[in-house]
Amino acid sequence: MTKPHGSSYAPKRPSEASLRQSLAKFKNYKKVGAFYNASGSAVTRWCWFYGIENVSRYKLTAEDIPLIRALKGSLTADEVAEKFEVAPRTIRDVWAGKTWAWVE
Repeated sequence: MTKPHGSSYAPKRPSEASLRQSLAKFKNYKKVGAFYNASGSAVTRWCWFYGIENVSRYKLTAEDIPLIRALKGSLTADEVAEKFEVAPRTIRDVWAGKTWAWVE
């Protein structure tokens, strides 16, 4: 469903149980928002409403970083980015140590 031009459409807030289940399944706000046809900021508000904390807004997790680093040299940044559903620039920044440098 698309938002009609000039309307003040707001997606219906899901139940707490449904939201928690979606967060566990998709692991990030953007994907949960897409599932509910809402923005990531709407998901943030819903989590605040229900008191849900410590849910990652990021596509990558600390567990992904060692694997991404291990793939350097065997796959291109574009190929790794496709696997993790991020931009190739994100992968190159991980490889260069510009982001996620604190993860071993």
